[in-house]
Amino acid sequence: MSASVPHPAAPALLTARWRVAWLTVVVAWAVVVAAYWNTLSAIVLIWLHSASFTHGFLIVPVVVYLVWQQRAELQMLTPEPAPVALLLLAALVLLWNVASLLVVNAAQHFAVVMMIPATLWLLLGSAVLRRLMFPMAYLLFAVPFGEFLVPSLQDVTAAITVKALQLTGIPVLWEGRFFYIPSGNFEVAEACSGVRYLIASLALGTLYAYVSYHALWRRAVFILLAAAVPVLANGARAYGIVMLAHLSDYQLALGVDHFIYGWVFFGAVMLLLFWLGNHFRDAPRAPVVEQAQTSAAAFAAPRSGWGWRALALVIVLSGPLLNFALQREASVLPAFELRLPPGSGEWSGPQASVDPWMPKFIGAVQQRAEYRRAQHAVQVYVAYYAQQHAGAELINPQNALFDMGSERRVSEEVETLALADGMAWTVRALRIHAAQRERLIWSWYVVAGQATANPLLAKLYEMRTRVLRSSGGAALFALATEDDPGAAARLQDFLDALRRPLHASVGGE
Repeated sequence: MSASVPHPAAPALLTARWRVAWLTVVVAWAVVVAAYWNTLSAIVLIWLHSASFTHGFLIVPVVVYLVWQQRAELQMLTPEPAPVALLLLAALVLLWNVASLLVVNAAQHFAVVMMIPATLWLLLGSAVLRRLMFPMAYLLFAVPFGEFLVPSLQDVTAAITVKALQLTGIPVLWEGRFFYIPSGNFEVAEACSGVRYLIASLALGTLYAYVSYHALWRRAVFILLAAAVPVLANGARAYGIVMLAHLSDYQLALGVDHFIYGWVFFGAVMLLLFWLGNHFRDAPRAPVVEQAQTSAAAFAAPRSGWGWRALALVIVLSGPLLNFALQREASVLPAFELRLPPGSGEWSGPQASVDPWMPKFIGAVQQRAEYRRAQHAVQVYVAYYAQQHAGAELINPQNALFDMGSERRVSEEVETLALADGMAWTVRALRIHAAQRERLIWSWYVVAGQATANPLLAKLYEMRTRVLRSSGGAALFALATEDDPGAAARLQDFLDALRRPLHASVGGE
């Protein structure tokens, strides 16, 4: 005769086991929060200060609610460690360290946020993770990510607006993100790109699709609509703003009206999208739970797995410790004084310039001056970082080679030059329009003696420097001149004459 566990006692015993399991998970999450506090607090600051990511404050409460909704189904499962999750946790810790060395904030944020589901998988097992897959994946919306889409969305918004104006019979002169109609001039600025609407729509649409539909294809279709509709709607919104301004003699749709109209319009579009989606909503279905385990081992107090838990703790804490060892600076370097070299050959200088062009590189020692040859001038700008840290980085989205408020990009490409000394030299060639004039800018980076026009390579050179603890700072060099038919030849001649002295000014070759 075989013994069995009475069925009525099962729920109580499983609840007790789950209390221990959830306590372990909460402690693990608290360790993650404490160990990576700086990264998590940076995420919250972005939520607080960026209108594109204010929805982040709602993600955690939504995830907690979605998990709470499945508490009955979860109690029918047996929580047990999943050692394979240690590989994912170790990979996330490694990613966080690499991203920290490269100062890639988005990757750091992703790594830390994904440590939450990784620890849950490790401590509660694969069956529990499958049950909570959507809530854990939904945490990705807490990561402030998507700002890189701004330029592309600006272009799309400009194209939709211009096409709509043409269809309504209004003549338009279109130049990139600027367009001109008889009554005034307009620019699709970064704030008008619609990225905040797109991100908010995706977050809401994904949640709505999960709650409203059961079939994966229905969920996928609605999420695609949640991505496409705000982009098209933002183009329509921009067109509406232009028309309101045009028809009201620029008394409406400007200043605060501009943003109020935008959010009201976005709210109406989302309500319409959800109203349409509700017509195809699936009927609620009864919850499906896995077969409860009825063996005595299933109800026993958890005695194993503490070794895996301890190893997980070591892995989580190793991230900040390794980062401290890699990031530690030997000493505070003395103040660096940047001096541009004297002119060479036919080039005279450096001298003060009245040209308003002035790049912005945060936290750098920087200098700009003018060199002249006959009636032509070349503006030289150098930004130097003896040591880089958060807020003072060579590669940073806040750094800019021109004033994006008063100047606009015409084209950008990478060019390889054959210099007079036989060396192949790569520069990033940027053409901008500023104050009724065109300007050609050549730029490149030098990190610990390695030159490149590729920002990703510059980041990798920087990481190698930190890991190997080799000396050498990092610098950006930029040359600018009037974009006439001889501009490229003029800049190359300047490079032939002064490239080496320029690099020597920051301790290079």
